[in-house]
Amino acid sequence: MSKNKKDNSMQDEEWNAWTADVRTFLNEKLEASREQAETIGMEQEEFEDYLEYVERELASGDKRAYKRQICKGIIQQNGRELPFWPKQRGMSNTNWHTSESAALDNRSIVMNEAYSSMWDVLAGNNSLEMDFTHTVIQRASKTRGDGVAYPNKETFVDANVKSEASKAKTARQNKVWGITEVGQPFDVTSEWIVPYTGSSSEETDGESDDSSDN
Repeated sequence: MSKNKKDNSMQDEEWNAWTADVRTFLNEKLEASREQAETIGMEQEEFEDYLEYVERELASGDKRAYKRQICKGIIQQNGRELPFWPKQRGMSNTNWHTSESAALDNRSIVMNEAYSSMWDVLAGNNSLEMDFTHTVIQRASKTRGDGVAYPNKETFVDANVKSEASKAKTARQNKVWGITEVGQPFDVTSEWIVPYTGSSSEETDGESDDSSDN
C-alpha cells in the first residue's frame, strides 16, 4: 500500500458489528419506515433512492473489505434520511442503563402528547379561534429545499419529538441532565442544568445540533 494512500478498509469483525443494526433495520423495520415516510410526506421515489444506496453499499462492503469505510459513510449519509434509522449521530455507541432508556422513552411519550396539544391550539383550538399552523416552519435542508409550513399534524409532532429525543440524549451524555455517568442507574427527576460557560451566545438547553439530522 502506498505511504500516502488512505486506508479505507475494515476487518470483518468491525464491519459486521457496525452493520448489525442496519441489517436488523432492513429485515425487521423497513416496512414501518416506508409507512412512516409516506405519513410525513416523503415521496416514494425519494425513499427508494435512499434505500437503494444503503442496500448497494452494504452489499459492496460485504464483498470488498478495502473500501468499507467509504461504504459505511454512504450508508449512514443515506440511511439517516429514512424514518426509524438506528444510527442517529453520536448515539449509536451509547450503552444506556435500563432506567435511562425508560426515562428517555417516557419523556418522548410526554413530548408527543405536548406537541400534539400544541398543534391543536395552533390549528384553531385557541381563544381567537384562528389557524396559525402556517406560521410554524420546517427547517430548510438539502433534501427538502426551502423551509415551509408543516403539511399536517403528524409531520409536526414527529419532527419535534425526534428533536426533543436527540436533545435529551445529548444532555444525558454530557451530564447536563443528571450528574451520574451514562450507563449507571438514573433517576428521571434529576435536574437538567446547563452551566454558563462565559460564551457570548445564549446557552439554553445544552443540546448539540444533532437533531437537524433526524
